[in-house]
Amino acid sequence: MEDTLRTDSFEPGDYLKVLRRRWWIVLGLTIIGLAGAFAYVKVAPKSYTATTSVSVTATSGTNTAVAGSRTGGSVNMDSEAQLVQSITVATIAAKDLNTSVPPTTLVKDVSVTVPPNSNVLQIACDQPSGAAAATCAQAFAHAYLKNRADTVAGQLNRSEERRVGKECRSRW
Repeated sequence: MEDTLRTDSFEPGDYLKVLRRRWWIVLGLTIIGLAGAFAYVKVAPKSYTATTSVSVTATSGTNTAVAGSRTGGSVNMDSEAQLVQSITVATIAAKDLNTSVPPTTLVKDVSVTVPPNSNVLQIACDQPSGAAAATCAQAFAHAYLKNRADTVAGQLNRSEERRVGKECRSRW
């Protein structure tokens, strides 16, 4: 059997020859690709994300332990993360931001993560500018803390009312 060269096979050098002959096509496609990338960067909407962290601890007199919660502590961090994205907290944040954007729209820009085995909420907010993103994240953190303080104050008031009521009943 005679070993013949196949004329339909290409060596790496053959590809380089084709590219050298068609250099203007390669250059043109490169310029078009770079121009398209530049145009996209100029036209694409800008989005900045700012993150703030809030440490969450159990309040005195409450036991909110949930079986199967993410942490072994007495605070269910998954519930707290959902609370940050609630309409109640978004309404408080909207007032703090002094914006006419409805809370249901505002909350769509907010995301909350909980690092594994921690009691920290990482509240992130996406906005068209860095300053607006930072302000939004801070407003949601403050709104969450205000809502939590109001909830605890309400629980304490109800507890005090029950205690006073028991004292009055025991006197009569």
